[in-house]
Amino acid sequence: MEKENPSLMLAFDRHLANIKPVNDYFLKGLETFKNQYLSTQDEGFILKWEKGEERDLFLFPVLNEFGFNQDQVSNIKNSVSFPGKYFNSNTHRLTIDRDCILIRKTEDEQRPQIQEFEIPETTKSISDPIELQFSISENTTILKNVFIGQFDFDKLNFPLILRKWKPGDKMEPLGLGGEKRISDILIDKKIPLPDKSKVYILENKGEIVWLIGIVIGDKFKISDTTKRVWSAELKV
Repeated sequence: MEKENPSLMLAFDRHLANIKPVNDYFLKGLETFKNQYLSTQDEGFILKWEKGEERDLFLFPVLNEFGFNQDQVSNIKNSVSFPGKYFNSNTHRLTIDRDCILIRKTEDEQRPQIQEFEIPETTKSISDPIELQFSISENTTILKNVFIGQFDFDKLNFPLILRKWKPGDKMEPLGLGGEKRISDILIDKKIPLPDKSKVYILENKGEIVWLIGIVIGDKFKISDTTKRVWSAELKV
């Protein structure tokens, strides 16, 4: 071909020479975008949701690495106002949050992750899976600290169960006067989507005593008849 049309080959080489700097510039910008907005967590990846031309330019190549096609990425862009909406590729699930998107491997979504830990009455502290300290006192003064749960000792049946919350869990939050789904409480409290999977509960014979660090169960609160207080403090 070069012998037949050397001028054509020369033009082609010049074209490639012009394209390479543009491609290098794009790849450099893509890497900068990923370093700035894409981060890893235990559950997968967090992509900070940013509006603008830069997002539109780099969103597809970033999400394509997780198996999402062009049509899906277009739908994802249009779903920014719908927190909780999710999309599936062959390998990953993408979930829209208020200011970011969460990306997990599909197998992680399907893997059972609920472990239960017993908390006997005599337990003073634990460090795994979260750090908690426990105490029993006759002081019924109520502390206004969401990281400290205070309960009527005589209403508890040990051992309590510590576990992560799961879909379908309900409790009667302090002062509400009725049951409410944990998922709705987390939405009302504006708990970021990546943090929701890290929330634990304390359970007493199937009833939720404490949505840890958020709200206690009304049934187990301190009252005028309380003689002893069992306290649990979340160390953060």
